[in-house]
Amino acid sequence: MTVTRPADKPINVERFNDAGDGNHHGWLGFTVTEIDTGLVVAERTVRGDQLNPGAGLHGGVSASFADSLSGYGTFTCLPTMPRASPPSASTPTTSAKPPSTTP
Repeated sequence: MTVTRPADKPINVERFNDAGDGNHHGWLGFTVTEIDTGLVVAERTVRGDQLNPGAGLHGGVSASFADSLSGYGTFTCLPTMPRASPPSASTPTTSAKPPSTTP
């Protein structure tokens, strides 16, 4: 199995920062400041709701931050694959009919 990324999805700081809105990346509160093939640089501010009882950054938050950035870095290294064009009117198509339920 080959994993690819769409060629029409550019690798840029804005795209990766916008991807975080409303999800875990957003909750972690990091901002990607630089991104290129095999490189992701980000910064974040530690918030009170991310501290452990000893007032240090919770280990799970640290691990999640590292995991998110490594995933982004991996994505930048994937080969690109152009999106498939929709079939044209001359392209034959097939369809499967559901089995008959009548005897």
